[in-house]
Amino acid sequence: MNDAQSIEQEIVAAGGTIQKDDRIRHNIVQLEQNMRTFKQEHGLPDPECPLTHTFAPGIYARTIFIPKGTLVVGKIHKHAHLNMLVEGAVVVATEDGSVVYQAPRLMTSKAGTKRVLYTYTNTRWTTFHVTEKTDPEEIEEDIIAKSYAELDAIQDAEVQRFLGELNRGVQP
Repeated sequence: MNDAQSIEQEIVAAGGTIQKDDRIRHNIVQLEQNMRTFKQEHGLPDPECPLTHTFAPGIYARTIFIPKGTLVVGKIHKHAHLNMLVEGAVVVATEDGSVVYQAPRLMTSKAGTKRVLYTYTNTRWTTFHVTEKTDPEEIEEDIIAKSYAELDAIQDAEVQRFLGELNRGVQP
């Protein structure tokens, strides 16, 4: 095991990033693609899941309403962030496993999280992100990885930067 792999394992163990599982990643991406293909082939609309954007100095809150009985595959988050299940009951599956949540529930998502979520009831879910920006599209560019390959490249670069700072005697 090299230094980068060792540091990456320590970060995962400390809860800073999700444990990488290529099989589960593949299954989540495949499910998302299958859902998209099925909807296109059968002319089915996406579920109505309105978003609300709220801003305060240094923070962005994104709230989504998801109707009862909806299966959603989320996006890949580059950074750890807070989440609040404001209303509803859901089952959530990630690389870390699956769990049932009932509102109200405050939790921390690890960097690299991509969720599969099924709503047992009407659900309202809020994510909180540290940013000074106020344009949701610009914020999404900062907080969302377009693919697991992009996420892995970002995380590898962060580990290499950290190792470089250690080698130079810089406190990270």
